[in-house]
Amino acid sequence: MTNWLPFLPYLVFWAVSMQAILVWARVVPPLCARCGHPFEQRYNGQRICNCSNH
Repeated sequence: MTNWLPFLPYLVFWAVSMQAILVWARVVPPLCARCGHPFEQRYNGQRICNCSNH
């Protein structure tokens, strides 16, 4: 059995980098860091961010 714990920071870095690249390419909308909801609606009825940290 191999120890996967040393690879966890690389996995987190990869996931955060992919999210940033997809937001930059405008494939996915930016999300609020506090609540995780998008800042603007992409379709009717979608929940949006209500936090006051923009």
